[in-house]
Formats: sequence, structure tokens, C-alpha cells
Amino acid sequence: MGQITHTHTPKTFAARYIVQSSYLCPCSAGLFWQSPKRPPSPIEFDLKDSLHFSFVVSAARLYAEIYNIPYSEKDLSQEAVSRMLSEITIPEYRPAEKRIETDENVKFD
Repeated sequence: MGQITHTHTPKTFAARYIVQSSYLCPCSAGLFWQSPKRPPSPIEFDLKDSLHFSFVVSAARLYAEIYNIPYSEKDLSQEAVSRMLSEITIPEYRPAEKRIETDENVKFD
């Protein structure tokens, strides 16, 4: 269970994707973020939030089932999950140096 929560934290699932998307196409990108598209904003992970806790437990169960990793309900308790997640250090995010072209008039070879 520890390896699963270490490898697949909520920050690696969503927040980094959102931050990278915002970096590649910032809110100031003009027409790109016009209706119906809305710019994403990352949500800070909070294990005390029941939705966040459910996400972690559900993801852990899915990965455990996929990889045939045995687990018990004790492994997925609030206390056990909190302990495992508190031991994880997430490195500071550094965006990839890619850019998305938003000008429709640019021609590619």
C-alpha cells in the first residue's frame, strides 16, 4: 500500500496536470480560455476532506486489485493512510519547457 500511495499521490494525478496546463496556456492566452472553456486551478490536497480521502483510498484499491497486492481495511483506515502520506515528500514542481501555439494563423511545415 505504501508504494501505491507514494507513486500515485493526488498531486501527481491532478494538480501537476493543471499547473502544467496553466503554464502552457496561461489565462492571458486570449481567445483560448473563452466560453465554454474555463482555466483550471489546482486544489490543495487536504486529507481531512472526505472527498480527497475517498480519492486516495479508491485509487489505492484500484491499483491493489490491478497488481494483485493484498490489503486489509486496516491498511485503508484514515490513520494508516494519513501516516503513509505524511512520509511522502513531493518535490517542487518544475513545468516542462513546452509551449502550445494558440495562434490559428501560424502554419506548420
